[in-house]
Amino acid sequence: DIEDYFKNFGRAKLTVYEAIKNKLTLADNSEYVEGADFYNIKDLDDAVNALDNYDYIVLCIGEPTYTETPGNIYDLNLPEAQLKLANTLLDKNKPLILVYLGGRPRIITELVERAQ
Repeated sequence: DIEDYFKNFGRAKLTVYEAIKNKLTLADNSEYVEGADFYNIKDLDDAVNALDNYDYIVLCIGEPTYTETPGNIYDLNLPEAQLKLANTLLDKNKPLILVYLGGRPRIITELVERAQ
């Protein structure tokens, strides 16, 4: 499998959450909740309930890693699960930092305009 070939290449990779914790030393003052994956709602209620404990939200949206091939997406909008998560969290009126992870433009203007 080609993925196995690159698995140990280069330095260890961090998730966005791990990188934020390491940089800002927020180990005791932060929490990761998977409200949605790329295409499915996961723990939306848990994500909303966690907001009571924190002053800021860091919301990561985007797409999985890929090798661009013609026609592998048919819409530049984000998947519905990510839009639902983003809009639900934005509706809570807490400062939200939006992080887009992807290798091509996607239509996120409305989310960007609402985020801090």
